[in-house]
Amino acid sequence: MIAVLPADTVFLHIGRMGPNPRWKIGAHAHAFHEMIVVLGGCLRLRMAGEAIEARTGDLLLYHAGCVHEESSDPAEPAETCFFSFHSPEAAAWPLRMKDHDGRVRQMADWLYVDRHESSPEALRARNAVFHGLLCEIGRLQTRGARAQSLTASLRVFIQKHLDEPLPLERLARHAGLSKFHFCRLFRLQSGRSPMEEVRVFRMSRARDLLQTTNLPIKAIAAAVGLSDEFRLSHLFRRYHGTAPSALRRKARHDEVANHL
Repeated sequence: MIAVLPADTVFLHIGRMGPNPRWKIGAHAHAFHEMIVVLGGCLRLRMAGEAIEARTGDLLLYHAGCVHEESSDPAEPAETCFFSFHSPEAAAWPLRMKDHDGRVRQMADWLYVDRHESSPEALRARNAVFHGLLCEIGRLQTRGARAQSLTASLRVFIQKHLDEPLPLERLARHAGLSKFHFCRLFRLQSGRSPMEEVRVFRMSRARDLLQTTNLPIKAIAAAVGLSDEFRLSHLFRRYHGTAPSALRRKARHDEVANHL
């Protein structure tokens, strides 16, 4: 069965840019959507005052009319594939997505290799590949939204139960996923493991309690779900670069100085 694109979805052009440390393009916009597929290196983007760095596997979508400027990192020149198209579905897609499984990169490569073929068979094949590429991007967008919801839900759960044991099994059970699938989804969305997320929240709460209360350090360890003050001290030095007692002394000194 041959894929047929909706009448208002049109593939326009595909190109490729090799690594060039001096490449850059000033602020500009297009009358069509443009997707940048980062194949290697680092691409720098500035849009609406926001600076973004994109690396291998990142997908950047410039919506029609969106002003943006780009440059290749001199130390890590970017290699990209880019294609332009019209599609009403793309209006709801975010600026940045991740091609985790490399499917978009593979299909973009097929489109690029056959870009000059003009036989009816080649045009039908290109139409089918482009249809599959858009379906994959839509799937990534949906999966990204689910992962984002997963991350937000887990963070609320961690904050609510921070003084309790939070092993990986409990977190995965809360998410309704297997441990493997849960860890993979969470890392893809947040950039760190679920257990690292727990430790970050524990140390942030510990810092707040040290600075704003007179609780003994042993009690603070219990309040953030740690077995003893030695475990708290070890993690606190790792995340904040100082001992809990040293931070408390500094907080008290600063408080006295502010009242002088």
